[in-house]
Amino acid sequence: MEVIDRKENSVLNRVEISWQWRHVGAPTPTRNEIVAASSNSNLVQRKIVFWSNP
Repeated sequence: MEVIDRKENSVLNRVEISWQWRHVGAPTPTRNEIVAASSNSNLVQRKIVFWSNP
């Protein structure tokens, strides 16, 4: 997992992190794998966005 951007959101009292997960030759990671790799699952709110690069 590569962190691309990290923003402190003082209005909502949280940290917003944009990241990228490269998984060439492997299946798409599950949500559980993503949460396990990121932080305490009780503190993580996920917004999953999928796209493909040409």
